[in-house]
Amino acid sequence: MKPTLRPTTTEPPTRQGNFAFRWFKMPAAHWEEFLALSAKGWPDFEAVYDSQVIGLWRVTDNSDADAVAGATITSLLLTRRPDLAMWERSKIPQGETEIAMRAAFSRRYDLCDSTVVYTTTLLTAKDRADSARWT
Repeated sequence: MKPTLRPTTTEPPTRQGNFAFRWFKMPAAHWEEFLALSAKGWPDFEAVYDSQVIGLWRVTDNSDADAVAGATITSLLLTRRPDLAMWERSKIPQGETEIAMRAAFSRRYDLCDSTVVYTTTLLTAKDRADSARWT
């Protein structure tokens, strides 16, 4: 995988929270718009939801997918929110800033053939332990 807009360093995450690993598959022709929409929405996403965009990586297969008609690009987005409550909150826009951000992200989904997300916590967090357990 190759980093795109982020990460800009190799430092791993250290804060506890809800980490979302979201995979996207899209036609190669949509990639540049997808990147632009991500860059547009991320600053407000981070400010409004006390969240972080850790990185967006493009899966590489040693071919020039952009030049091949019908080619598909796969990418992985890693984000962090403080908790699952903020995850849910981030899906329901409130106010003009959030509505505009959600529109950019909705358009980004429209460019994709598929997307799937997995959420986790960070066992190696330095600020607090993940103490939630199933009973």
